[in-house]
Amino acid sequence: MVVGLGLDIGRKRIGVAISDPTGLVVTGLPTLTWPTAPQELARLVQQRQPHVLVVGLPRYPDGRPSAQTRFTRKQGDYLGRYLGLPVVYVDEVLTSWAAAQQLDRRRYRSAAEYRAALDQQAAILILQQWLSQPSPCRSGETYGS
Repeated sequence: MVVGLGLDIGRKRIGVAISDPTGLVVTGLPTLTWPTAPQELARLVQQRQPHVLVVGLPRYPDGRPSAQTRFTRKQGDYLGRYLGLPVVYVDEVLTSWAAAQQLDRRRYRSAAEYRAALDQQAAILILQQWLSQPSPCRSGETYGS
């Protein structure tokens, strides 16, 4: 089975999740911040040895790309090259909304702590969505578009 490293790439933070070798369990990892995220991801890749980066690709609900879509593709492609891993993009329309529905804001001491948890939960959902497909996409493809 393929171990996936799920990423919810934002302009300030990157939510991170990883699957187990069976593809049945997805675990959230600490949310990273730019500009140190690539180095921290490199350490994570060395430790956990994932086979593919699974990056959530934000779009408008009607499927049109946005400025964030272009930013995410640029950063996802960069991280794939930097980490030496293939990148698969997963359509993530409403992923952040779904993540917010699963978290209780009152459990977090600060807004920053809540936002980090929200990014982590979004990465979990992105990776679970990709793993639930019968056959994974090849590198560079977008699932769900």
